[in-house]
Amino acid sequence: LSGVTVSASSDMLSLFSLMKMDKAHEQCTLVVITDGRSFTPEEMKYSHIPECRVIFVSVLDEVYTDENQITRFVIISALSVGVDVTSSVDAAAALFMPLFVSEFADLATFSAAVTAQICPPSDFTLRCGLLSSPIEVFARYFSFHL
Repeated sequence: LSGVTVSASSDMLSLFSLMKMDKAHEQCTLVVITDGRSFTPEEMKYSHIPECRVIFVSVLDEVYTDENQITRFVIISALSVGVDVTSSVDAAAALFMPLFVSEFADLATFSAAVTAQICPPSDFTLRCGLLSSPIEVFARYFSFHL
């Protein structure tokens, strides 16, 4: 495989096409694990983005990634959930910035953060008559391991 070169852009477009063929919908989540280094400017249209939430996870330190590629990831993630990034790019960057493995102490903490994005913890309230109490439901069976 060392002689095979594939551009990251064609890989992303192919991945999005596969998700469209697989009938992805708004309850699905696509997690793209990437290095975030390579950037080849291709024509990415809104119609290319699948109808599911897209989350990017970078396995490299943020300083080694391409800034244009990370910007593209933020825009794709925002558009995948219907957020218009043209009005507030900074707000979109804060909400949809990819997770970087270098931001976490170890892989277990990194995996827990990715899991929380895929299966966000829900707030439930147990009610019995006049009494009520919040309860926590853990995503135990939805762990993410690299």
